[in-house]
Amino acid sequence: MAPAVRNLTFHGYRYSCLVHEQPDPRLSPVVLLPGADQQADAFGGPCRLMTRWATCVGIDLPGGPGADPLPPRYGPGFLADCVAHTIGELGLGRVNLCGASAATPVAYQAAVSHPEHVARVALIGFMTTAPEETDAFEREAHELLTSGRTREWAGLMVRHLFCHDARRVVRGRSMLVKLFLRTYANSNRNDLARYRQMAERFRLHRDWFPGVGLPQPALFFTGEHDRITPPEEARAAARLCADARTTTVKEADHMLFAERMPETVDLLTRFFSGESLEGLPYCGDVEYFGTGARPAAAMPGA
Repeated sequence: MAPAVRNLTFHGYRYSCLVHEQPDPRLSPVVLLPGADQQADAFGGPCRLMTRWATCVGIDLPGGPGADPLPPRYGPGFLADCVAHTIGELGLGRVNLCGASAATPVAYQAAVSHPEHVARVALIGFMTTAPEETDAFEREAHELLTSGRTREWAGLMVRHLFCHDARRVVRGRSMLVKLFLRTYANSNRNDLARYRQMAERFRLHRDWFPGVGLPQPALFFTGEHDRITPPEEARAAARLCADARTTTVKEADHMLFAERMPETVDLLTRFFSGESLEGLPYCGDVEYFGTGARPAAAMPGA
């Protein structure tokens, strides 16, 4: 069944979401927030897999592809309120919320500010503060974009996003590098304007982290070879949470949904179901923080 498109407005900014309906769900609805340069329809594969168990909603928030431009002064807090608005407008009740990459601050703040809407939280590629080398990357990206050197900017983006160490196994890396390089290089004027706004938003709201933990059960994970959102960042936040766990997915870097989609969906589904994450062949060790204990058996679904 094709997903239903819902067009919504929040404080005058139009955006949309794709609703993949499951008429007989085993789990609470799953809400996915894609990263900075992805649209909800790019998550069609994960949504279709997850729809076996739950209604799945992908949101194209304001400022992202396919939505109204959003001035950089609006940060993760505004977008978190927009997520809560969407959940209420769609009548989803309490959801399982997943944010990827640039959307992790939005998901985190939505869970902190609107706990009545969020049952469990999964954060893929989480970062509280940008590493020092990000400053140099952002300056170079800004210079290339403003001077119209789009192909050089595309090359910079791909070098930044992927692990290029040939000694480390990353599934599908060669194909994905070519795909992303072509996509970035062929960006139109609107795309480039959005990237500039997005970069300015990151700069203005770099200190977004509220310094408090999540009250809900939380899962932080990333690819084992991720260069831009290292596991240490996730651990720092997990230590503040009431019930958190962290892990990594093998043979992947920052682009988990593209590189290991079935495994990523399986991990999310197990977590949202309350099942054990121990012993999964595609994961590294699981670390536990807060009151969470190493589960011995499956628990009731969220």
